[in-house]
Amino acid sequence: MGALTLTSIEKTYPNGHRAVKGLSLDIEPGEFVVLVGPSGCGKSTILRSIAGLESLTGGEIHIGDRRVDTEPPAKRDIAMVFQNYALYPHMTVYKNLAYGLKNRGVEATEIDRKVREAADLLQINDYLDRKPQQLSGGQRQRVAMGRAIVRDPQLFLFDEPLSNLDAKLRAHMRLEIKKLQRKLSATSIFVTHDQVEAMTLADRIVVLNGGEIEQVGTPRDVYHRPASLFVASFMGAPAMNFFSTRVDGGDLVLTDGQRLTLPAEQRPALNGVTDITLGVRPEQIAVTETVRDGLVTFDVGMGEELGVSQLLHGQVADAEVVLNLPKFERHDEPQLGLSWPEDAWHLFDSRSGQRL
Repeated sequence: MGALTLTSIEKTYPNGHRAVKGLSLDIEPGEFVVLVGPSGCGKSTILRSIAGLESLTGGEIHIGDRRVDTEPPAKRDIAMVFQNYALYPHMTVYKNLAYGLKNRGVEATEIDRKVREAADLLQINDYLDRKPQQLSGGQRQRVAMGRAIVRDPQLFLFDEPLSNLDAKLRAHMRLEIKKLQRKLSATSIFVTHDQVEAMTLADRIVVLNGGEIEQVGTPRDVYHRPASLFVASFMGAPAMNFFSTRVDGGDLVLTDGQRLTLPAEQRPALNGVTDITLGVRPEQIAVTETVRDGLVTFDVGMGEELGVSQLLHGQVADAEVVLNLPKFERHDEPQLGLSWPEDAWHLFDSRSGQRL
């Protein structure tokens, strides 16, 4: 078994809502796994079930070869870092770090050693005598992580720990968490709705939708080979562009009659499916010098200047399309031609939503 094994876990609430639907997942020792998905997809329920804060209505949870879903939270050897830090406001940083160890009967000298090691690792030595209200958001988050580290658990759980921080601090703390996880070789599960956090932190991403797994893979796999329309639309900022098409011979025909000739290596993937959704990432689309040089005709809308790049909004047939152009270019023409390389085509069955 891996460090953590979820086997057909289910969670149904008294009102009948099925938050988790027979989910199975195996996480290896030392792996950093990120659960990502929209609000209500079940990611926090899964995390809380692992921690023992929610009881399962079906399935099993094992840490190593030990079943833990039947054990109380205190015996699972898990440390959790919460979104709101959950620090004791009347205690100093030192006492917040030491509190859990003291409750477990650890000797004072050992507590002091562990607290000071964690404080050194997280660079919060100067704050040990302060109380939480005297700290910034980033400092409080470090204390919350320190409280988890001193316990030396088998498993670290992070429940959207960066969501209360400003954008600059979030970026900094992402890097700090990744460095820390690698230094400790700690098996970690991180919950977020932020795809940037998922892409930058994860060894593997688990994309959730409606209490079920849509795809499990490395950040590269999930981004470049999304398993479904849902994953393709969720992972990426701006989101992938989608075009509704029907198959006619070797062509895909858009709703306004424009025709796209499929690359030869893509044609076997159709496998008899006639209603195709074509997906193309915004950064893979280029503007051609004339409309006729492009694969499709783009009706120009409005632009957004981002400094190092530009988002250009418009329409192709009945599809709203956004381009992520690498530099600012002024486009006064009402129409442009668009093109993209052969490796940029993503084909999905319009009915099932699955990748072809």
